[in-house]
Amino acid sequence: LNPATSYDFRLVVTGGTNAGTSNVVSNITTDNAPSLPLTDFANTAKTSTSASFSWTAASGATGIVIEQSPAGANTWTTAQTSGTIAANATSATVTGLNPATSYDFRLVVTGGT
Repeated sequence: LNPATSYDFRLVVTGGTNAGTSNVVSNITTDNAPSLPLTDFANTAKTSTSASFSWTAASGATGIVIEQSPAGANTWTTAQTSGTIAANATSATVTGLNPATSYDFRLVVTGGT
């Protein structure tokens, strides 16, 4: 898709009991600036009960949280942090972790590019 362009969409199902063409959803416009994933979310320090992270600020973000899951479980919950993470933040520390436990973490940015 091209930035700042309006598109119409329709679903076409071939085969099965729901075969057919859907209604048209019109005037869906792409943003002027394409969204880019943050690729530098990184662990910068850890203790037995905390982990610190850094990343590049997301332009225009309206909210940021870090989510955690037991390693490999893919059951994400909002992590407890040392304070509220500002929308323009570039680092945070997750607290309240269990010692000798492996976790996966991910950064969730709302809004922004």
